[in-house]
Amino acid sequence: CVKTRPDVPGPVGEILAKTMEALPGAVYLSWAKPREFGGLPITKYNIIYSEDEKFRTFETVTQKAFREIKFVDLKPDVLYYFNVSASNDVGEGPMAKRAVEARTDPLPTIVRIPPRCPAPPQLEMLE
Repeated sequence: CVKTRPDVPGPVGEILAKTMEALPGAVYLSWAKPREFGGLPITKYNIIYSEDEKFRTFETVTQKAFREIKFVDLKPDVLYYFNVSASNDVGEGPMAKRAVEARTDPLPTIVRIPPRCPAPPQLEMLE
């Protein structure tokens, strides 16, 4: 009987990003599980996001084995880039081969209604 040693998982499958209508600064992200699990169950996913396409600076969010996440506190009307990796008990696998991008919705336009100026009072002389 030949056993192989467990390894890190392979890259996740396709990543989808879409903005959430009527929620400025919100993005819904989902992804397919990796083809290769490394012989062990996936324990978590690491999601990175950045305003920089090359991810020179980025934020990381770690999530249990759910394959979707909602970001709700991003800046409105900004292009963000996202990528995901899977981890098991051996360690973290590589990031997906292709990152995705999504532009958050802008803040709603505020229509300013000027205050009404009341007409001047009418004075009547009473006799």
